[in-house]
Amino acid sequence: MLVAEVEENEQKKVIGVISLNISPIPRMRHSGSIGIMVHKDYQGEGIGKALFSKIIDLADNWLKLMRLELTVFVDNEKAIKILT
Repeated sequence: MLVAEVEENEQKKVIGVISLNISPIPRMRHSGSIGIMVHKDYQGEGIGKALFSKIIDLADNWLKLMRLELTVFVDNEKAIKILT
């Protein structure tokens, strides 16, 4: 899990989270599932794209995963924009 934070009034505030879940089934350990959320006040500022880029790097270069899955609703234009 990776977290994006900002500091407001000398306190850290979580504004985005991305997770990568790897299957515990031995023959499926080459694949992972991604979940991502960005606080609505910070959407459109590149936070989701930055988190997504970091998790792809982790999956590809460190975990050597061969397949990643992410489900996005067809009307979620902001999420689709991150992926394109």
